[in-house]
Amino acid sequence: MEELKRLLGQTDDEYFIGLSNKGIVKRAYKDLEQENPKAEWSGKEAEVTLAGAVCRIRIPLGESTCSCPSRSVCRHLIGAMLFLKREAFREEEKEEQENTNQAYFDLIRKKLLDNEVEESYVSQILDDIADTLGRNANLDSILAGVYQKIVLKIGQPHLIDIKSKKTKYVFFVGPTGVGKTTTIAKIASTLKLTKKTKVA
Repeated sequence: MEELKRLLGQTDDEYFIGLSNKGIVKRAYKDLEQENPKAEWSGKEAEVTLAGAVCRIRIPLGESTCSCPSRSVCRHLIGAMLFLKREAFREEEKEEQENTNQAYFDLIRKKLLDNEVEESYVSQILDDIADTLGRNANLDSILAGVYQKIVLKIGQPHLIDIKSKKTKYVFFVGPTGVGKTTTIAKIASTLKLTKKTKVA
């Protein structure tokens, strides 16, 4: 099966014209636009039903057979080969996309673990995203999903209400080195110098 897919991936219109002729190739493309072929794999061969004919595609491609009366390579055979080539390309493209996205998931997992996020939470977040967005989601969608899941777990941030006279206690939680102390200093200085608020 894989060998046949690889061979079909190396073909082009010139190859198919050489097997038949330009007119047959054009008709085969037209059949594909109008028909909905079905393919079943059996070992190294593929059986394709197209435009009322049943084609058996095998290696070498010139020895493929069709149930129609034609004694030469017909439009059904060419259409079946074109169809199998298109499907093989789609599968390859999908696999490449899934591999790319898996690399995104692996990178995000590593970053979260490096920042001391509990492994069980990391797995839960990424599994939820994969179930919701699917493995074909792009990087922006994956990152947005991670952010939403984290917000759901830790809650939405709120601004410090300085209008109320009541004493407020603000907690900064996070792993070492993420900037808690720096952030506290910046917020405290802003409240003290620009908002004229008492800070302790």
